[in-house]
Amino acid sequence: MPKINETKVKRAVKKGYKSAKKEAKKQGKLKQFYVVVAIILILAIAAGAAYYFLVFRNQPKPPTVSDNFEFSTFTEIDTSANNDIASRGKLEVHYIDVDQADCTLIMLPDGRNMLIDAGEDTNATASHITQYLNRLGVKSIDYMMLTHCDSDHVGSMDKVLDNFEVKNIFMPKIMPSNKAGTPDNRYTFITTDTNIGVISTKVYYDFFVRADDETYRENGEVKETNLYANVGFMEIKGNGYSMEIYCFPESEYNKEFDSAEEKNEISPTVLLKYAGRQFLFTGDSCGTSHDNFKEMYNKRYINKNMDFDVYKAAHHGSSTHESNNLQFIKDIKTEHAILSCKEGKHNGIPSIDVMNNLKAQGNNVYRTDQCGDIRLVVTPNSNPAKMTFTADSNKDGRFTLEELRLAV
Repeated sequence: MPKINETKVKRAVKKGYKSAKKEAKKQGKLKQFYVVVAIILILAIAAGAAYYFLVFRNQPKPPTVSDNFEFSTFTEIDTSANNDIASRGKLEVHYIDVDQADCTLIMLPDGRNMLIDAGEDTNATASHITQYLNRLGVKSIDYMMLTHCDSDHVGSMDKVLDNFEVKNIFMPKIMPSNKAGTPDNRYTFITTDTNIGVISTKVYYDFFVRADDETYRENGEVKETNLYANVGFMEIKGNGYSMEIYCFPESEYNKEFDSAEEKNEISPTVLLKYAGRQFLFTGDSCGTSHDNFKEMYNKRYINKNMDFDVYKAAHHGSSTHESNNLQFIKDIKTEHAILSCKEGKHNGIPSIDVMNNLKAQGNNVYRTDQCGDIRLVVTPNSNPAKMTFTADSNKDGRFTLEELRLAV
């Protein structure tokens, strides 16, 4: 009730009470007046109690995590026998320049695609990613992956979801906290006591809500987007390619995530294989993440040495928390390394030692701050397939080898 109307009602009730009392006193019936008032109060209390026990108490309880949100079960998607979309016949990887942040688009040879991370929460970043995807003819996104909850990875994901339909989303098994200070308070029931990781930033909340609400159209039917937790081992198979996703076990998510290392280390390692070539994508992985990947890989491929081709360097080329440590660089045996970073010094990122170690192990090092957007095209006309790197350092939409040579 508006405050002004509430005041008027109170004044009217008070005035009526005084008038009735005065009249009862005048007629010598004051005792009867008090009896009537007492009966009215008793009836009001009884009505309130009846409402509480019969109506209010039986209202649905606040939702729990399982009632309100649930990740789909995921182990494997195999589309290799599915020819429902046109084949591209080649693989393209676009390392999109989003400054000191991460965003990678993988355009798979069967026409599907995957977007890994989406930079900071700025209009410039969201616009660049959207325009970039539009320029490539992307109409929808088959697989979206958020490696972890930091703003330089999740920032513009809600904007991407606003502009493109997404069919499958891979994300940390982390809920948004009610401390995010959002107006709708959809997840106020989530607390740090919940047996699942919790992050209290608004930028993660904004993404989470959009992911939870996301739908897509297929064959004229509206379907709910599948939401998968980055847990354990997962695999996506297609015509001539596979993506192996190596994550920490579910037990690693039962913590408060109050340190930078805890937030970064849950980044999955994605191993993409196509036409005899192998590509690594690592988010902000640190030493523990690298060790987890190597352990899982060695259990999957017993007595098989790693020998990959292209490494999307972890954590923008940082050495923090043993990211990109020398032993890991030696183990993966790559020939090309991509660093997504911003020009200038940003807390020692990218690390000079990391870049020197990569080069010492035979890697060509490409940086988005020098190369701009970087495109890798893999053409299956030989074994192993031919790889071509091009760059768009002036962001004019033209990728030239010369730009890349000048940047290295």
